[in-house]
Amino acid sequence: AEKMGEVRRVEGADWVHGMGALTELASQMDPMPSLLFDKIKGYPEGYRVITNPLASVRKVALTFGMPTDQAVQRTKLGNHVVVITERVPAVRSASLGVWVKIGSRFEAPEQAGISHFIEHMLFKGTANRSAKEIAFQIDAMGGQLDAFTTKEHACYFANVLDVHVEDAFELVSDIVLNPLFEEHQMERERAVILEELAAVEDAPEELLWEEFSSTFWLDHPLGTPVLGTRETI
Repeated sequence: AEKMGEVRRVEGADWVHGMGALTELASQMDPMPSLLFDKIKGYPEGYRVITNPLASVRKVALTFGMPTDQAVQRTKLGNHVVVITERVPAVRSASLGVWVKIGSRFEAPEQAGISHFIEHMLFKGTANRSAKEIAFQIDAMGGQLDAFTTKEHACYFANVLDVHVEDAFELVSDIVLNPLFEEHQMERERAVILEELAAVEDAPEELLWEEFSSTFWLDHPLGTPVLGTRETI
């Protein structure tokens, strides 16, 4: 236990940090020391470990009598798409989304802001629906359809009642897979994004963050705003 100094944090609010130490310990020590068992008897009631394919994590759960039914599961499909699911039995709502592993940090300087521009365009019509039909269908479900872009990824998501999960999934899939990128819509969104950029410049805390990022990262794409610049937009 002294060798694994992190184990001392396995109590109260530091439970999650302690799990990392225990996971590492499980792969190195067998059987588990009774000292560790004594230290984690008081883990929060009902706390559920989010396991993963690493056997050592499950070993820890079994050793200490913790629930091993996975509230969160990771599944990799044959086409290499990774699906993360979480079941919460007590609620009737559902959230679903598509996370794309591309964000502003992967953009060339002359394309700064293109990931965010694409985010806007995906709601402006597909091969199967107009922008109006997209908005009408999510409203008819009483749900929310939205998106965001960061430096690391872009996300397209919907929140609906559970009875509408299949319809919402089909809608999100359609906007991600079949966007039209019509020129007149692109010109319209260009103006919208330039207004967003102006709003950032009017917000002192956001402007300060962008200035700090550009100074810290210099010429690296991480220093460029997610929205891009006026020139690239």
